[in-house]
Amino acid sequence: MKTYDEETEQGVREWAYQGIPFSIKARAPIQPDFVKQTEKTRIALKGKFKSNFSKNNIIDYSYPKGYAFLSPRMVVRNTNMVENGLVQEASRTPPTHTIISNRKFGLKPLDKTNTIRPRTFARFEKIVNRMIRAGASLPDHLFEKKTLESVMPFYHAVRRTPSLEILWEQRKTSSLKLHNRTWRCAAQFAYFALREGKREARLIQQLTRTLKTSPNLLNLFEGDFPQREVYKEVYVGLRSVDLELTKGQFTRVYLGNVLRQIRNTAKRGLRTRDFQTIEELFNDFNIPPYIEQEMALWLTINVKDFLKSYLRVLSGRITRRVKHLLKSSKNLFTSRNKGLDSLINKILIDTELSIDTLNAKDWEKVRKRWRDSMFYGFQRRISEIDMEKLANRALSEALAGLSPERVLNLLFNLRPSGMKLEVGDLEEFKQYLVRGIISEIEYRLITLLKPQVLPIMQKVLYDLQNKPHEWLKLPQFQKQTIPFGLDDGGIYLDNELREIYILALHKRGVPIDEIALRLIKKQKRKKKEDKAFVEKIHRYVVDLIENDKKSGRYKRIKKKKDPLLIQLRLEKGKLMWFSLRTPKRFLRMIEEGFAPQKATLMKKRGGGLMLAIPFEKEVLLSSYPEPSDQTQKKNPSIIAGLDLGLKTLGVLSIAEGRLTTQGAWEQVGQELARYFIDQKQLSGKRNDWYNNNPLKKTQGNSNVFNAKRRLTNLQLEARVWQSKRDNYRNALQQKRIDHCHARKFFELNRHLNRIWQKVQNIHEELARQVATRIIAACEHHYVGLLRVEDLRWAKHTRKQKTGYFLTT
Repeated sequence: MKTYDEETEQGVREWAYQGIPFSIKARAPIQPDFVKQTEKTRIALKGKFKSNFSKNNIIDYSYPKGYAFLSPRMVVRNTNMVENGLVQEASRTPPTHTIISNRKFGLKPLDKTNTIRPRTFARFEKIVNRMIRAGASLPDHLFEKKTLESVMPFYHAVRRTPSLEILWEQRKTSSLKLHNRTWRCAAQFAYFALREGKREARLIQQLTRTLKTSPNLLNLFEGDFPQREVYKEVYVGLRSVDLELTKGQFTRVYLGNVLRQIRNTAKRGLRTRDFQTIEELFNDFNIPPYIEQEMALWLTINVKDFLKSYLRVLSGRITRRVKHLLKSSKNLFTSRNKGLDSLINKILIDTELSIDTLNAKDWEKVRKRWRDSMFYGFQRRISEIDMEKLANRALSEALAGLSPERVLNLLFNLRPSGMKLEVGDLEEFKQYLVRGIISEIEYRLITLLKPQVLPIMQKVLYDLQNKPHEWLKLPQFQKQTIPFGLDDGGIYLDNELREIYILALHKRGVPIDEIALRLIKKQKRKKKEDKAFVEKIHRYVVDLIENDKKSGRYKRIKKKKDPLLIQLRLEKGKLMWFSLRTPKRFLRMIEEGFAPQKATLMKKRGGGLMLAIPFEKEVLLSSYPEPSDQTQKKNPSIIAGLDLGLKTLGVLSIAEGRLTTQGAWEQVGQELARYFIDQKQLSGKRNDWYNNNPLKKTQGNSNVFNAKRRLTNLQLEARVWQSKRDNYRNALQQKRIDHCHARKFFELNRHLNRIWQKVQNIHEELARQVATRIIAACEHHYVGLLRVEDLRWAKHTRKQKTGYFLTT
């Protein structure tokens, strides 16, 4: 059953997924199907290259003018389509989708003495960080857009700052000797890092405003912050503002990290700016009366629980020490663990055993007998303990150890102080009781102090909300990367790559006019309208094709007789030539119709250079099955229930449902369909298994991979090899030989790990295949909600056999 805050979170994440601001969503809750369809096409096919901010790595989802955002009347007005007094429907250009695929190529310098050194990347990193510090004071309107064209105004503005003007004058020296255009490339990282930092600051301001006015502000001091009610308030507060956040930034994981960042920032503010106020509050704090009598009574009631806890902790320490002695090649007691080893030796002498002949099973029996005898022995002597004396002692030690610094730590992280147990006598147990009383006293005092610290915390949050730049750190650039998105051929010359792409298009049968149009499409509007420039591009394509027919350049590169070359000039007056190490991968991409864009230079960790090239290709939305038209016609009244199992991998039940007043879903009418997803349904395409067409069904079981049988055989094989490994290790331990350095043990363990890796691979593949089949069936029936059973009750512990069975 969904709770209120979970429904709120789902609604906010759906809005983020559609890319619609909250304020617009609130004003226009009902949108035309046409706009919904255009909004849902804003999904990238493949992941972007995260370390590249170049223009060509930003997908442009714009549509032809008049297609998505113009009313019919405006379309008619723009096209003047009037015939015989009747308005004709405007012909729409079919929408396209841009596919971006990134490939990395190793670079081989033609001259090893003239190549890019590590100091070049260090200089670039220094320039980026100086731009970040200088651009932090620039106005916010420079960071409104997220396209690459908006980097140039930022670059010109940051260049005029005083701190960067001094650095600009030093660019001709040996410390910052880089090409002027390399500085423009550095502005890319600085711009997008500052833009992300400002967006994060706005989000922190909004979350801080929500926390400051929250009635549950005391939850900020708890260790499990943020709690469920805090998330509920946050999502309600986000609905009333307009923030540019992605779908992933509306999840609880991301927002939880930001809330914990706010908490740590507030804690730092209490420790630095308002520490004197905390110190005065601590000095004026009055200890509650009769606390000694309360602690004595509390200890008398809970002394038996303390005894069980004491023996449990001491028994665990002894067992870990014994296992360490049994695994080591030399079963010798050391002086470092003198107290613990003497206790172990005493236990073994009482039971007439020796560490040389001891094994794990015998020690388990000995440990249980010793623990029971210690429990009954201490229980008889509890009456000898003076509880009031221990409470007085604990109170004096607690007050002596409390300070403003410790109070701040306990406010946000209330943990009991540990104690090293190793003797096992009555005096150590008394000290353990004192530690427990101290922890209880600290808990009660901190509980009384929290409401008094609350006004100071609200003041810190108010300062964080109004002046976030004084509290948040600036982003830091620490990458060995140089992008060429803003370069116009001054430092990155890839003419040969563009020529090979043109020749590949010609080999595929693309007309020369179409090739020229593809080259002109990336140019600015002024050049597109310049007829002389368009004619020049057309002549360039014709001459290139004619020269290739004479020289056979494309065929020689395809046969690896000639290299693919690029030119780099990061430093002024220093020209460097490189060749791609894998030209075959480049040719494969351009033969598939992908166009190479501006690349990014990267430095490998172990040395060497790498070029990350984004390839771009436009396809019609009709030819791309994701997202399909069926997903646009989801019916929220149709729900699907999924039951995952062992005998059958998944059972999917589809029916109409409705939400009751109690917040539970109930079925309406008969079941629409029921599917059993097992190994047979995983063969073939994801849409074939539920189709009624007999030609698409799998004939027989010859092509079906029996994953269950394979998993069973692998687990049996793993048991055999695990037995071999353990027997070999035990044999070496009996001979006092360290098995960690034995080659045979290493080979046995490696073979066992390979078997379990195969099991893990089969599990991951089954999960992916079952998930795709479930999604395909839900799309086929226009399912609006998929419900899965909650298996969080199956905790993976040894005591609960059900959880152990499910995990196995």
